[in-house]
Amino acid sequence: MIFKYTNLKKHPSVFRAATGLTNREFDDYAAPLAIKLAEEGRKALERSDRQRAIGGGRNQDLDGRDQFLLTVVWLRLYPTYEVLGYLFGISDSSAYRVVKRCLPLLEEAGRQEIQRSRAHAARKRGYNLEGIFEQIPGLAVIVDAFEQEIERPSNRQEADTYYSGKKKRHTMKSQVTVDAYTGEILDVAPSESGRGQDKGCFNRSGTPERLPEDTAYMADLGYPGLEKDLSLAAIPRKKPREKPRPAEDKEYNTMFASKRVVVEHTIGRIRIYQALTIRDRHHRWHHTARVVAVSGIVNSTKRSRYVF
Repeated sequence: MIFKYTNLKKHPSVFRAATGLTNREFDDYAAPLAIKLAEEGRKALERSDRQRAIGGGRNQDLDGRDQFLLTVVWLRLYPTYEVLGYLFGISDSSAYRVVKRCLPLLEEAGRQEIQRSRAHAARKRGYNLEGIFEQIPGLAVIVDAFEQEIERPSNRQEADTYYSGKKKRHTMKSQVTVDAYTGEILDVAPSESGRGQDKGCFNRSGTPERLPEDTAYMADLGYPGLEKDLSLAAIPRKKPREKPRPAEDKEYNTMFASKRVVVEHTIGRIRIYQALTIRDRHHRWHHTARVVAVSGIVNSTKRSRYVF
């Protein structure tokens, strides 16, 4: 029971290392979710075929707050269920059931945080990116994707669909779209196989349909043709074939990279959660849910720690 909330909160540095959150940030984020978890638990108990009155039987070993703490620790450190159960003083099967119960609620909270970030971004109008876009009518965003190694599917044909030529291994690809000013995550595309180009993932993601029509997009060279597909978009300038790169292109790309680095910082914050970094052990189970849940935590901490 080393990781019970009452014990862990006495060690703030350990708490933050294990969850990516301060004690206060976790309390603010988990308190409404614990209430919702309790409500769902009561609804599940209020069934007509009960043989005992509500309250009979064994009580849960972990209260709602500790169940969310366990799930966030699982996302942050990605231990096996045996290790996770040992840390919280429960069995491995109980640890699995807690994650299975809490992850959908964290995913829902993540989507709400993303919607809140979109509303926040929509209120900021008129900032520009020093000449990359001469006039931004509304929102400026940066799109990028990251990959996570997965276990090789046993079926050879299925395995081929997950093989990433870039990473030289089997992967899942996750695409995020962030605010170019704040770095808040405004959209998470459904996770898909790591095979193929980032641009193909963007074409299938439906991201432009979920963001305002006047959104300006920035991306790296993994998105060729993006500036042709969208009315307002930009990517770095490629070197001309068999010709030296023009000096103005070097200057443009340097400025472009200095603005696009925002998305790299945000992805770096996402990938401190080891459930999205080290080799996936769960056969891609709820991969999109994990990305959305972590994105909500990242957005929440960004707004609590920084003034935009």
